[in-house]
Parts: sequence; C-alpha cells; structure tokens
Amino acid sequence: MSIPSVKTPIKLDRERTLVCGMNAFATAEEVLGFGLMNEVRFEEIRVVRALVWASLLHEDPSLKLHEVGEMCDNAPGGWGYVSDRIQLAMMNAQPRAAESGDEPDETKEGSEEDPFPLKTGS
Repeated sequence: MSIPSVKTPIKLDRERTLVCGMNAFATAEEVLGFGLMNEVRFEEIRVVRALVWASLLHEDPSLKLHEVGEMCDNAPGGWGYVSDRIQLAMMNAQPRAAESGDEPDETKEGSEEDPFPLKTGS
C-alpha cells in the first residue's frame, strides 16, 4: 500500500507547499546527523530549519539550507508560525491517517479552517 503525500501550505518568501514524506525525513536526518523517528526536537532551530528545507525540496531541489533559514527569518508569522506549519506537515504525513482512510482535518474537502493561521496586526 502506498502512502500518499499530503501537502501543507506555508507562507515564506511566497506561498509554498511542505511535503513531509520518507525522502524528506531521510534528507533531514542526513543533514542533522541523527534520526527523527523517536523524537523530533522542535525546540532546536536547526531541526526546524532542516525539516522545512527537506520538505520544500520537492518544489526546488536547488534550495540551500541557509536560503530556507532566511525565508524562515522573514516569514510573516515568525519562527513560531514556521514551527507550527512543519509540525502540522509532519502530523499530516503520519501513515496511520492514510491507512485508516481518514484525512487530516485540514485536507478534507471543503475544510477551510486552518489550525495554525497566520496572525496579522501584532
């Protein structure tokens, strides 16, 4: 059974799409030098940056880590927003949802509610 890739939108330098799949996780692990299967340490900036970078490579394989770091620095919602989006992308990628036939709430057809909306005006 193949696990479909779930796309999670993120606003960085422009609207982009995070795709967390096996290749993205493996690429992030290679750069970080440690595995992510047991625990992802979102409090470490390098982990968030590596995961965002690896999850964007499907759009642009020439992206560099430092370029993604600059995009995250300048994201309209700040680092907290970026961390929330990559966590959502990883949650959406969990095989349990795909195997059960249930889609994550954000990707269900007709669902417009974003659990981590971009906060403006503050």
